[in-house]
Amino acid sequence: MSDEPKQALAELLPRSPSQALQRVQGEHATAIRVQVPRELGRIEHDCLVEADLLGDMAYYAWGAGKDRVEGPSKYLAMAMARLWGNCAVDLLPVQDLPESWVFTASFIDLETGFTLQRQFRQSKSWKVYGKFDEARKEDIRFQIGQSKAVRNVILNTLPEWLVNKCLDKAKGGVRERMQASIEKHGMETIQKAAIESCEKLGVPEARVLQTFGRHAASALTLEDLVILAGNIKVIQTGQDTIDAVFPGFETQRRTDQAAAPSSGQLADELGGEVESPETPADEQAPHAEDPAKGTSGDKLFGDQTPPSTGAPPKRTARRTKA
Repeated sequence: MSDEPKQALAELLPRSPSQALQRVQGEHATAIRVQVPRELGRIEHDCLVEADLLGDMAYYAWGAGKDRVEGPSKYLAMAMARLWGNCAVDLLPVQDLPESWVFTASFIDLETGFTLQRQFRQSKSWKVYGKFDEARKEDIRFQIGQSKAVRNVILNTLPEWLVNKCLDKAKGGVRERMQASIEKHGMETIQKAAIESCEKLGVPEARVLQTFGRHAASALTLEDLVILAGNIKVIQTGQDTIDAVFPGFETQRRTDQAAAPSSGQLADELGGEVESPETPADEQAPHAEDPAKGTSGDKLFGDQTPPSTGAPPKRTARRTKA
């Protein structure tokens, strides 16, 4: 055998444990060997650049009060997986149960051979706002569950320090632009614009304030506005629902209504008829956009426009892995 064929054969053989021949347990590919070994320094740099460009599309918060946590969005998770390289995300067949779907997502690191599976249960009764027929609402629930399963398995595999750095970078960029808008237009104007943006999505002011634990819109802080920008974006893009991002409002409202006397009871007490009040416009059934049609394109909070492609000290606990 000549030297040239021997050299070509040597190039195909593994030279280290990290470059071993691997059989990927999925239907998408069979990995051979790593052509370009992973460089953490380059990956970190590229991830931070992308996080800055994503801005308020990179994060959001869910829960309220002491249960409030922050985490990366689907878009940030997907960007980080792409930049991590030499990996694949696979979805196993969905378990279709009577009241929910169970999604099982797998992360396969082709360079190290590490594989992780995570399951996510999506309720079929999850409330979806908007004037959609039941079939379309079911599609939206299914898509949200699938996206969360993929997001969760990526975030449980990638280094937590890298995820946290990307979160800080994204929020830092949004914070700087928000601060510039406040200096230009005034805090009151930006607070009002934030509330108006939420109301366009069907989230009344009272619900926003309850979530952030504020008594009035004027009490919203810079850090509240930064998180609110991400929450608005995640609803616009259909990554999550209003009930998940602004929870507890309907339950509290039903409790208040149950405790309040009815019109008939008031009439009996007052000895006459009492006109039933109309439901306030901002508390009527909200109207959501169809995630398949993209965002409304509205500019949030004045001139807070992200960079060409495309954010708060820690105020709550952070959970990057679900």
